[in-house]
Amino acid sequence: MATLSAACSSGDNNASGGGGPDGAGQPSGGGEGGGAEGPINFTISEVRVSSMAAQPGPFPEDVWAAVVQLLDAYLARAMVDPLRSGAPPGGLDAVFTPAALERVSGADRASVVEDLISPVSGTVTADRANTILTLLTDRSGAPVLVNASLDILLTVRSDDGAVAVARNGEVVLIQDDSGWRIDSYDLKVARDTKPA
Repeated sequence: MATLSAACSSGDNNASGGGGPDGAGQPSGGGEGGGAEGPINFTISEVRVSSMAAQPGPFPEDVWAAVVQLLDAYLARAMVDPLRSGAPPGGLDAVFTPAALERVSGADRASVVEDLISPVSGTVTADRANTILTLLTDRSGAPVLVNASLDILLTVRSDDGAVAVARNGEVVLIQDDSGWRIDSYDLKVARDTKPA
């Protein structure tokens, strides 16, 4: 199995930027929602292609765009929006496959999403929101799946205090009839509550 890798430095998680696999190291610029505070996007710190083909090709632009959009949607819908509003996360059916969503709706929920867990809601900042993307292709070079290694630290602040939420691990994205979605995950979360 051949592997192509490109390493880059991380950037400002609250800025806009990106522009394809060659722009790794820049914020994706594909975030959604955010209101007056604006979206928080992932910074793609490294991209890799692991292929059964003897000579792996580059990370396809269309796959890159779809995967980054999906990851930014996960960040917004599962974490940033609930921490800002104090409301349950919504629109997760567009982020997870049905099988994954069923697991997220059960015992795994606290490790994957913020769902009325934080005692504080308000202004959210990203100390870091970094991801390393690895595309797996078959012998013909066709995309099979994308593994995203996540390193996230968000802080939510209000008059009641502050909570730092760290979430780390991996998610695996596959392509189905609805596009690229998260099909499996291995995530750990830690929350640190601070007084006002």
